[in-house]
Amino acid sequence: MSYHNRTALGLEYDTHGVRAVVIRRSLSSWRIVDALHLPWQQEGILTADEQQRAIHEWLVDHHLGTPATCGGLLQTDVNTVISDFPPVHNREQLARMVEYQTRQLAGLSGEQFLHDFQALIPLPGQTNPLLIAMSRESTLTNQLQHYQAMGLNIEQMTSCGIALVNAFETLQSAAAEQPCLQLVADFGADSSILVIYSQGRIQQITTIDIGFAPQGDDTPASLAHSFARELQSALQGWKASQIGDNSLQTPTQLWLSGAGALNTEVAELLSADLQLPVHLLGISARKCAAGLSTGGAIGGVCPALTLAFGLALQGTGTAPCSLSLIPERLAWQQRKRKACPFLFLAAVLLAFTLLTGLHLFNARLYAETA
Repeated sequence: MSYHNRTALGLEYDTHGVRAVVIRRSLSSWRIVDALHLPWQQEGILTADEQQRAIHEWLVDHHLGTPATCGGLLQTDVNTVISDFPPVHNREQLARMVEYQTRQLAGLSGEQFLHDFQALIPLPGQTNPLLIAMSRESTLTNQLQHYQAMGLNIEQMTSCGIALVNAFETLQSAAAEQPCLQLVADFGADSSILVIYSQGRIQQITTIDIGFAPQGDDTPASLAHSFARELQSALQGWKASQIGDNSLQTPTQLWLSGAGALNTEVAELLSADLQLPVHLLGISARKCAAGLSTGGAIGGVCPALTLAFGLALQGTGTAPCSLSLIPERLAWQQRKRKACPFLFLAAVLLAFTLLTGLHLFNARLYAETA
């Protein structure tokens, strides 16, 4: 289902806080209308009810109404894979093939899974590569209910990994098309995300089980070193699955966003450990009006809002990668809602046709009896 909203809200949260961005788009550009970076603990927000109330109050206080919203899903809750299929371009036939594969991936769990897919540009040796996202329906239903309790008008939900892809390919479109091996990472508070790019295309989206939230004796430096080791491990795992030149590539740069990117020491340590340049990834501070809650700017960008920005892009229908995982009930409601204007127009045309026909019939009858 396609979405073309002029204004959309992207929102994602974890146990440490919530990040949100409201985008308003025109024909050829977009601008940030509002933003929110709200750390739960600093604001004394401790329970789920308080979190939901805080989001609802923000929407009301900022006169945002109920914008179309794309909610973020934890990457740990979404399995994202790239699979090559036979050269079938009929959407329905392809959907059946993807459905069969997702059932195989689900295994013998007995749980219901939902999925979505999107075609990718074929690389040498590929015929019809698809990016597939899947998640348990029970997880999606629970997440949807939580978002709706915040007063959000949820139209789509997608993984934060997809949001990171959308942000990177929009904010750094030239870099995303480069053929070299690149790493794009969101160093989040609870956990992190790594996207591997090569030959100008996504190669893998994976979760890194380290967050930038110090516990015990952790320091920003120790967390940065641990994060670098996990990035190297994930990269080596990907290389081991490759054949030919892909397995021999060396990454040329790292694009970094998230809570960890707000610490100036982290980027320097990652650059030293990985032996490659580190660039910050985020919306330009110039795009954000004064007074917006962005979580802070560093190097001229706001890296804490990168995922929320990617989600908002998908909400407007302008995201390069658009995979939505919403329960079938909500999808059915949306199809009906989008069909309502056309049904109303059809009803008006039918009524007009009947009235016109009745008038002509009466006029002819009157003429014949005169």
